[in-house]
Parts: sequence; C-alpha cells; structure tokens
Amino acid sequence: ARQQRPHGIPGPRAGRARVAAVRQTAISVMVVLAPDDRVLLLRNTIGPDAVSWVEGVHPESLEELERSPDLELGPFWPGGLGVLADGAVLVVQGRWAHRLTPDLRIECSRRLPVDAPHNSFVVLGDGSIATKDLRRPGSEASTLSILDPVTLEDRCPPHRLPEPCVARLSALDDELAVVGVTTLHRLRWDPATATLT
Repeated sequence: ARQQRPHGIPGPRAGRARVAAVRQTAISVMVVLAPDDRVLLLRNTIGPDAVSWVEGVHPESLEELERSPDLELGPFWPGGLGVLADGAVLVVQGRWAHRLTPDLRIECSRRLPVDAPHNSFVVLGDGSIATKDLRRPGSEASTLSILDPVTLEDRCPPHRLPEPCVARLSALDDELAVVGVTTLHRLRWDPATATLT
C-alpha cells in the first residue's frame, strides 16, 4: 500500500543497531524480502545502453546467490521491484516493465507507452499494476498506466494526468494517490469497467 510505515506498527522506533555485513555495489536501487525469506536486490548500470537486473543475495553475507538476465531499461530513474501474490518478481524501471519467475528467469517484458523513466509501481486491490512516468516541474504531464500483472498489457488506455508528477504513486485497494507538482490527485480504478475516475 506504500503507507510509508510497516503494517501494524505505529512508526519507527529508535534502537540500537550494529553493522552485520557490508557489500559495496554500484547502483543498488532497492531491496525486498521475498515470502520465502529470500533477499532480492534491484541493480542497474548507467548510460545509453544501461540495463537493470535482480540479484538474489545471501541474507547474512549479502553475497550474490543468483542473478536474472539483463533487463532492458531505457531512460533511467530509480524504479522498483516487488514480489506478486503468485510469487512472480515484478520490475518497473526506466521505460520497461518485466515479470520474472521466482527463480529470476524472464517471463515477459513490456516497453511502457511513454518515453520517460517510470519510478516504480503499486499493486491495486484486484492485482492490477499501476505505474507512471516521472516528469519534472515545467515539463509535460505524466501518464498513468494500469497493467495486467501476468501479461503486462494495458488494462485500459493510458491515462494522461493533469500535470507532471515526480513522486512515486501510493495506493490503498483500488484507490490511487498521485502527487503532482502542485496538487494531490485521487483516482479510483474500477476493474469491472476498466476505467479510472
């Protein structure tokens, strides 16, 4: 839901911590804990031919245990990865969405409709994937896409937002919050009619 806090916990609490392991890596974007206690790390290169990939890393040493093939990227901005309810690994970063099998093989990939970086995604109540391109103030408006979580195809035509949006999406069930450069927008996804309002 991206509510900016762990579910069921009132908020962060200060405590004692110590460094248990360190691994230096270039361009490490995001880490998630998969349901089977695997630790997955999203990484990428930089430049016109940049690629991203997902590593399975050891939970204590942080060393690479497995790695996906290179994933097409396009215009770079830190994206995101997640593990869907069926165990598939989803990556949305740059102009691409990729669905990987639990063992990190590419199941399908999709070039997104706007030639701009997409900064991650949220999973809606019906399992649909919502993503949008990142646009800076003074540029054209962002576009919201609702994707099928298995095929990555559009579930409705791409939806032009009223203004550019830099921040990542937030969602609760089928309701999306989109932070524009001047206004907070709320959209509701209706899976029965495949419409956004």
